[in-house]
Amino acid sequence: MWLGVIYQIKSNKQSEFQPDGDTNVLPTALELIHTTLPFHPPPMDTSKTVYSPTNLNPAPTLRQGLQHYYQANPDFVQNQDLWVGWFRVPWQDLQRHDVMHVVTGYSTDLDQELQLIGFLLTALTWKRPWYYYAQSLVVFLELLWQSIRGKAWGDRYLNPLQVCQLYLKGVQQGLTTRPKINAYLNPETVMDQDLDALRKIYNISNAGAWDRNHDSEA
Repeated sequence: MWLGVIYQIKSNKQSEFQPDGDTNVLPTALELIHTTLPFHPPPMDTSKTVYSPTNLNPAPTLRQGLQHYYQANPDFVQNQDLWVGWFRVPWQDLQRHDVMHVVTGYSTDLDQELQLIGFLLTALTWKRPWYYYAQSLVVFLELLWQSIRGKAWGDRYLNPLQVCQLYLKGVQQGLTTRPKINAYLNPETVMDQDLDALRKIYNISNAGAWDRNHDSEA
């Protein structure tokens, strides 16, 4: 269920989890991964973390960074709520997750998604929707359990130590965030701020996945 929030389920797969009269079972996070997102990640590059800032000058705005993000992932759900079994994920929560990808610079590769959910656990204000906690903890535990059982996700296998290390890197980065990020922040209020300014406000280093010179955009 929580990968509906974390991995931005592809719109052409959404109907598989649309509630109907016979739907009363909620898929697990890893079942949702396998059925919604074909995954072919490159070999893990541990240099691509929030500890490896990429500085582009001038920095794009959040709006431009999101445009780049969606251009790279054209099938991600946009501007609509997502149903995962009987559970509705509001569009604004999906958008907040996308915003955090862009602000932190984390890619959507498995290793960086692990870091992002760890980051979100400790970087956001503690007052937040209950399922924000679940998405950070349940997905980590499910991925860890799959790793312990020796199973890969798609064609990618991370051993249990790697899963824990990547998740804890994100947790540690989130602990350095000051002030904490408002879990209920309306993204529209910061869309036209440049990303460097947003990162400075919250003491976030940039992993560099989504920045590009906005002068090069059409």
